Amino acid sequence: MEGRDGGRESGRGRNYYGECPKDYSGTEESEHEQREEERMSERTLRGANRVLTQEWPVWPRSVLCEMNLPQWEEALERAGLLPEFEDVIQGFKGGFDQGIPPHTVIGHHKHYTPPNHSSALLAREKIEDSIKKEIDAGRMFGPYTRAQVNSHFPFFRTSPLGAVINGDGSLRPINDLSFPHGELGIPSIPTRPDQWPYLMVQDFDGQIMLDTRIAFAGGCGSFGQPADTWKQVMLAEFDVLAIFRWVDDNLFVKRRDSSLLMSEVVERSDRLGVKTNTEKYAPFAEEQKYVGFVWNGNQKTSWEPSFAYTGGSRAGSIAKQQDRYRKTLRKISKSGWRPWKASNQQD
Repeated sequence: MEGRDGGRESGRGRNYYGECPKDYSGTEESEHEQREEERMSERTLRGANRVLTQEWPVWPRSVLCEMNLPQWEEALERAGLLPEFEDVIQGFKGGFDQGIPPHTVIGHHKHYTPPNHSSALLAREKIEDSIKKEIDAGRMFGPYTRAQVNSHFPFFRTSPLGAVINGDGSLRPINDLSFPHGELGIPSIPTRPDQWPYLMVQDFDGQIMLDTRIAFAGGCGSFGQPADTWKQVMLAEFDVLAIFRWVDDNLFVKRRDSSLLMSEVVERSDRLGVKTNTEKYAPFAEEQKYVGFVWNGNQKTSWEPSFAYTGGSRAGSIAKQQDRYRKTLRKISKSGWRPWKASNQQD
């Protein structure tokens, strides 16, 4: 019998930064930076006018985390998981290291702020809604002018926002952490404050937003350790045979005679501060879909669900997916975005 607890909501993003010389000594602006400042001046003034008529946006002074630290510490102590997982508690308190060394970008002494990809305009409404939610939740801060950010950091960089096409034809906003493409790689839980200068984005007015949380795909290692700790706590506290974990999707297996309910698991997880998407978890059942397959715990079988479609039901599903693709392609055609361009080209 399986229960599925999946889809804990987290920021997503691509997972590489370009490694650059470790140099904070530059003080003079390069010609490129001067041109960039001129290019951005009109958009920046629009945002600045908004700022000048209000108080400056709050600047984060410490690491904040939604996790219930007393509950975590008590659970780890009771399960005998300390000091093995002490680093997770310290990460919640002080932020997790993403392995980003101090650096600048050659030719950019004060900041490196490439424009957002043109594809971001296709998902503008989703992106702006996401930024507002993150600001309201205290996970993202801004908008700031470049001068305001430089008053805190001698150098900072932003990653371009964009959009990609999902398998079902819909559009998904992304934070392109791998930009600029082709450079060496540097690899929602909080990020350590000394790495905040390299985890910023621009809004559609050219203002700077500080994201204090680890991008989901960009911090798989950082997410993995707290997730492994959470799994051990669940194993210690509930009568289950096994818990299988894949990224943010979890499959719980129990005996048929066990009275455990998935709602109990979700309620306990919520008390720890690990929120579950209530639309994406399923109660215990003989069959459960997980990582793209349907698993039957009693018959010990698995199968790919698309093979089960018959007649009109499968045709109807395909027709819906084709309709989503058509709508997305029409939107792309009107915008002029060319998603098939080589990945190392800036659009």
